[in-house]
Amino acid sequence: MSEILNSKRNVPAEVGRLRAKKAATKRNYPDADTTDIDRALKTANAESYIRKIVDSAPELTASQLAKLADLLRPSMNGGARDEA
Repeated sequence: MSEILNSKRNVPAEVGRLRAKKAATKRNYPDADTTDIDRALKTANAESYIRKIVDSAPELTASQLAKLADLLRPSMNGGARDEA
């Protein structure tokens, strides 16, 4: 699936929308808490980057896909991953 990009800066539409939402919020309410917008923006940026990498990568084997899925799966101990 192709993502929709902002034509001026080649930015995914969701990222651009969230940037604009944060800017408008800060402009209109300078003391506003933008934690939720920041979190959504980080998620959208990560998703866009991961999609770009995956789309440009060669076909992966089942074991490579399993390893990547494991890396992206949340850990059971609050975010820190155990290295075995």
